[in-house]
Amino acid sequence: MTARGWKLIKTHDLKLLIDEAKKHEGNFAKFYDLADKLTQPYIDEKYPPMTTEITLEEAGALCAQVEELLKIVK
Repeated sequence: MTARGWKLIKTHDLKLLIDEAKKHEGNFAKFYDLADKLTQPYIDEKYPPMTTEITLEEAGALCAQVEELLKIVK
């Protein structure tokens, strides 16, 4: 979205990115809970030994939400 003049923020905090995105496009607000659920497992995976576990069912639901988010981003 930097093509629209948005300032690029380098962070692993997806909630922060959603907060910034929704300032420019309100449709991003509905993905705040998704960002909240995905941020910690990502950080745990990237910077062990932290551990956050999600079930296969939760992962499937999160993937479906991510696909919807990607459609908006594109």
